[in-house]
Amino acid sequence: TTTLLSSVSFIDVNNGWVAGGSGKILKTTDGGTNWSSLTSGTGTPFYGISFTDANNGTVIGMTSIYRTTDGGTTWVNQPSGTGSLLWDVDFIDANNGFVVGDAGTILKTTNGGTNWVSLTTGVSNILEGVSFTDLNNGTACGIGVILRTTDGGTTWINQPAQTTNILYGVSFTDAANGTAVGSSGTILRTTNGGGIIPVELTSFNAYAGENGVTLSWQTATETNNRGFEVQRSEIGGQKSGWEKIGFVNGSGTTTEQMSYTFIDNKVERGTYYYRLKQVDFDGTFKYSNEIEVNTSTPLVFNLEQNYPNPFNPVTSIKYSIPNTGTSTFVQLKVYNSLGEEVATLVNQNQPAGNYEVKFSASGNGKGLSSGVYIYRLTAGNYIAAKKLVLLK
Repeated sequence: TTTLLSSVSFIDVNNGWVAGGSGKILKTTDGGTNWSSLTSGTGTPFYGISFTDANNGTVIGMTSIYRTTDGGTTWVNQPSGTGSLLWDVDFIDANNGFVVGDAGTILKTTNGGTNWVSLTTGVSNILEGVSFTDLNNGTACGIGVILRTTDGGTTWINQPAQTTNILYGVSFTDAANGTAVGSSGTILRTTNGGGIIPVELTSFNAYAGENGVTLSWQTATETNNRGFEVQRSEIGGQKSGWEKIGFVNGSGTTTEQMSYTFIDNKVERGTYYYRLKQVDFDGTFKYSNEIEVNTSTPLVFNLEQNYPNPFNPVTSIKYSIPNTGTSTFVQLKVYNSLGEEVATLVNQNQPAGNYEVKFSASGNGKGLSSGVYIYRLTAGNYIAAKKLVLLK
């Protein structure tokens, strides 16, 4: 043929298929010595093809997806559910496959293409290539972008492409080792899955107390993390511009859970918004979600982590009581690891407000031994407990 051929898929040294323009599909069973032309039933140009065994294969082109279960003798047009142009396809087995295309489109099937689900990528770039090595680990590439997933496409991490050239194809042999190719002779290689250890923010909370607003957040993993710029916006009729009020150093690169705290003690009564600007060492950054804090009256019951923790011999425990229309009976007690009560810190009705209580491990003339203790707040129907560590 003289038709433009765009994609090839071999399942072993002998059996392979090629797809191209005008609905052209070729097949070989002798390693390419001879090729036979198959009837696809369409003139649609094909840009991608993927076979997992001698019978099951898929081709894509324009907005169309075609599927065969008899080695290419017959092809069935499957509804893609998208109006985006489709550029590449990769199947892991006869049932599980992925298709990529324009506007950040990634489609997934778990039943051989009978149904396709559109995945959320967070980008609008044209995606030209896709490669999966198992049900979880996959990579997509395109114009100035490399996307990586380790959970079967549920979440995608935008990895630094280190090039502005268009990436047309990607191939991984296992979860770690892969190659992407593109314009101007670009060849990119990774041996660690693209270094996919994102700065994953798992929580971001704020608490209005007597000393100001305490912000706390945690990360599950971090890569190249210089730190967090803390930004605040005041509410005065409407939200004003964001201002930097502090910076908290990050942990560089780590796969351990990390915890951070920042106290904004320059606030008055009112409402504020806070957000984090996470900054890498190379200057790239991204923003967290925004959280709202009212410094006048607590909105919800809340029990904070004691500080310091570990401690010796005194630590502070903060909690909030919202306005319930009446005072709330509050108990704050400390227990040892056997569940035995060792101290009662609060046992009375309290109005709405923010409270701070000191706990001394050397109280009552009898010091407590080092170890893990539990403090428990009961306020109306609200019950919360946290651990504190005494380290002598």
